[in-house]
Amino acid sequence: MLTRTIDIGSHNLALPDRSPISSILIFVCFLCSNEVIPFEQSRRKKDELEAKQGFNFGFPYFDSRIIRIREVLKDKGIIKEADLQTEVERQKGHYEKKGKKVVNPLELEVLAMINLTLGDSMVMSRAFERHYEQTKGRTPITGARVVAKAWVDPDFKALLKISPKEAILGWDPSVIYAKDKEIIDPNGLEILENTKKLHNVCVCTLCSCYPREYLGEPPLWYVSKEYKQRIINESRKYLADYGLKLNDDVEIRVYDITADTHYMVLPMRPKGTEKLSEEELSMLVTRDSLLGAGLPLPPDRLPELKKAIMEKGNLLSYP
Repeated sequence: MLTRTIDIGSHNLALPDRSPISSILIFVCFLCSNEVIPFEQSRRKKDELEAKQGFNFGFPYFDSRIIRIREVLKDKGIIKEADLQTEVERQKGHYEKKGKKVVNPLELEVLAMINLTLGDSMVMSRAFERHYEQTKGRTPITGARVVAKAWVDPDFKALLKISPKEAILGWDPSVIYAKDKEIIDPNGLEILENTKKLHNVCVCTLCSCYPREYLGEPPLWYVSKEYKQRIINESRKYLADYGLKLNDDVEIRVYDITADTHYMVLPMRPKGTEKLSEEELSMLVTRDSLLGAGLPLPPDRLPELKKAIMEKGNLLSYP
């Protein structure tokens, strides 16, 4: 795996080569969980910046998130503008020496903010490194495994709907723990079961709350204003526009995810999968179906999926 080395004073963190979007999201989660930045302060800064004319016009979602975290760090005196610019120039020099191109100018700011915030603290650096490793383990595969188990085990499914954490821990603790590190804490997790007459959908209308514990980072459509608005106001038409046409007699319920309560959809098992193994069933579960924005794949897609797994070593992205 490629790595990116971030120089932090006398310490070096070797981080997997990820996009600046992933880096800032992991960094923000780390800051909030360690109470460096209270979550509500980040949200208030978002409202403050959006009140300024033109802030969110022309700024992609993740760019605006980077900007607001930068401003919160400056407000709290954790970083100073002059130090930030100096560190940005230093990072730019590293890029030039390695012949790398900056895809997004804010990428350098992300690296600079991480370095300046962690400073020379070995404790903070190691804590961030542990948090980064935990976050790496969060992919849609986690949710897919849980759904596949529920499809084949009625007792597990019944307990999952009542007490998700108890069900998951009793089945396979490695889903929650990886190398003795907790990567998912479903205390606030609720399971929404789809039926022939009921289809559930998840959204976060307020900000970008998302079941990262079992889905990883959110897709861009999930955090878009179009999705937030249309899935609430015209859910049936929105889903149909994006390929999921539901009969008129199917009720659609939209659940708003919050920082305290995360939802996961338990989609219906596809027809013709009676002879498939649990592992094969998990391959059919898409990220979008776990949010209610799509359906699991049909079994005739299985050979294609197995081929992709053989070529890549794993299946970390879903249609």
